[in-house]
Amino acid sequence: MAFPKAPRHWRKAIKIARSYVRNGKSVAVGYCLRETRQYYGVPSKYLSANDSLAAARRAGKAYRITNWSKVPRGAVVYWDSPSSEHGHVAISIGKGRVISTDWPRGRYGVVHGATLMRSWGYTVAYWSPLINDHRVWPRKKKGKHEGPKPKGLRINIYRVNKCLRDNKRISKYERRHMARVVKALRKAGFSVEGYDNHPKASLRRAIRKFQKSRRELRGDADGLLGPLTCRKLGLRSRKGGGKR
Repeated sequence: MAFPKAPRHWRKAIKIARSYVRNGKSVAVGYCLRETRQYYGVPSKYLSANDSLAAARRAGKAYRITNWSKVPRGAVVYWDSPSSEHGHVAISIGKGRVISTDWPRGRYGVVHGATLMRSWGYTVAYWSPLINDHRVWPRKKKGKHEGPKPKGLRINIYRVNKCLRDNKRISKYERRHMARVVKALRKAGFSVEGYDNHPKASLRRAIRKFQKSRRELRGDADGLLGPLTCRKLGLRSRKGGGKR
């Protein structure tokens, strides 16, 4: 069964909860479910933490806690006991700790889950990626760039070109990036003869041949890499090098 994602990432939810602790924000007793779901921006659905836990258990998404150190950061923690009508819920911040309402009373506080369990008389605890049937964990944080990941080997144009120009010893880093260019050239049908004995001269010669074979590169066939040459070879490049 697919569950909708919570509007807020769990990292943001923890940040909000920590700000409540830091600022000494007050909270009414018995509103643990409301406060915890609101960290994630999840709408109202169930009346109590026990109801939300029951839904998670029916979905097979509630895991009994035997080792508090293994409770994931950003997940939801539920507590229950036969004598508890409503139960309790809080957000996990890792290492067995949670940010809970009413700790101390009427405030938000950081407490170890086992300490809260003993202090309030609960007999069992679960962690879950769900609250009010919304998935809050795990979720990857959105990157700066969305969409398909660019294909091709990544190379450092500046370092490869610098190595091809000078007579200094080739570093391991430069050799690794040069090997990627050799692989791309061979894939394009251009052999790099003598690379084992004379890597710089043979690689530059092969790049020049490749450039001369392409109309858009022919006018500046200098045997050095540029963004356009890299694109034609199917390489991903950093900025640097020449226009070609």
